[in-house]
Amino acid sequence: DTQALAFYLNGASVNDVDLYVLINGSSRAVTFQVQRGEPRRWRKVLDTAAESPGDISSSSFRKEQTSDSLELTSHSIV
Repeated sequence: DTQALAFYLNGASVNDVDLYVLINGSSRAVTFQVQRGEPRRWRKVLDTAAESPGDISSSSFRKEQTSDSLELTSHSIV
């Protein structure tokens, strides 16, 4: 069983930014496919597997995602 979840919140419906959340509760790495938007429209804001202070990105350091897939390490959230 894969213990993973991804969901999309449409921020445009309330005049805000969109949010795409990936959660890996599994004890192994899981690759997610981004289902909404173009890959370069997404920027990683949070990565619980990264060392601090790299786990939370300030707006000036958020890199555009260049792929429509993203691998999460075990027990992590992006």
